[in-house]
Amino acid sequence: MSYRFLKFLKVIIIAYFLLINCVLAQEVEVSASVESSDFKAILKNLFIIDKSKISITGNRYVKPEQIFELLDSQQFFYVWELARDSVKQQLLRDPWLQDVKFKWQIFPLGVELVIKEQVPYAVVEFYNESWLVAQTGEMIESLASVINPQVIVSASQLPRMTGIDELKNRFTTYASAGNRLKYALAFLKALQGVKQLPFSIESIALLEDGSFLVIPVEIKKYPKIIFPYSVKDNMLVAIKKINAIIQDAQDNNKKLTKIDLRFNYAIAAF
Repeated sequence: MSYRFLKFLKVIIIAYFLLINCVLAQEVEVSASVESSDFKAILKNLFIIDKSKISITGNRYVKPEQIFELLDSQQFFYVWELARDSVKQQLLRDPWLQDVKFKWQIFPLGVELVIKEQVPYAVVEFYNESWLVAQTGEMIESLASVINPQVIVSASQLPRMTGIDELKNRFTTYASAGNRLKYALAFLKALQGVKQLPFSIESIALLEDGSFLVIPVEIKKYPKIIFPYSVKDNMLVAIKKINAIIQDAQDNNKKLTKIDLRFNYAIAAF
C-alpha cells in the first residue's frame, strides 16, 4: 500500500471514531442484545465501498462494465482491498489499460479510478489477422473481436502494416515478428514526426530487403514511395527530396506512379 493511501486510511479511521463518539455523547441507547462481534461488523461496514461509490475517468475505449469485470464482478470492496497492488495488476490484465491510478475521497467515502488507455497507432496484419497496435508495440486487440464503434472508427483512420509476419517475409535482419514490428513502428514514428509528407498514409509494407513501401491514401494523386532500410536517421532529407520530385512532376504535368529512394539518387517512375 502506498504512503498516500495509508494517510487517507488514517484520516478515515479518525473521522469515523469521532462520529461514533458524537453518537455516544448524545446518549443514544444501544440495545444490550447487540454483541461485540455485531458492533465490530458495524464498524467494518463503515469502510465498505460499493460500485456506486467508484467512479471511472479517462476511459475512451474501455467501458466501465469491463473494468468491474476485471474486479471479479464484486458488488462492494473494503478500502484496503482496493489499495492492494494486486488489484492494480488485475486491472492491467486488460491490454487496453496502460496505467490505473486511485484517487481517494474521504467524505462521502469513495474512490476514482483514473484510467490511462493504450492509444491505437497502427493496424498490423499478423498471421492472417488484423491487430490494433500501440506505439509501444503492444498488441491491443484483434479487429475480428472489436464491437466498440469508437474503436472501429479509430481503426479505419490508422495506417496498415504488412510484411511483419516472418512466414510471409524472408527479411532476415530482424528474424522475429516482434523485432520487425518494433522496427516498422520506429519507421512510422520517424515518418510522421517530420510532418512534411504531402499525403496521408494508407499502408506500409516491410519488404524483404528491409525497405518500406508506403502507399498514400490518395493513390491517384500521389506516387507510391520506397524508403531504404537506413532512412530513419535521415527522414527529413528524404521527405524534402520526395516533395521536390512531386513538385517537379506537377510543374511538368507528369503523373508519378512510384519514387524509389533506395539508391543514392531517387528513381522516379511515370
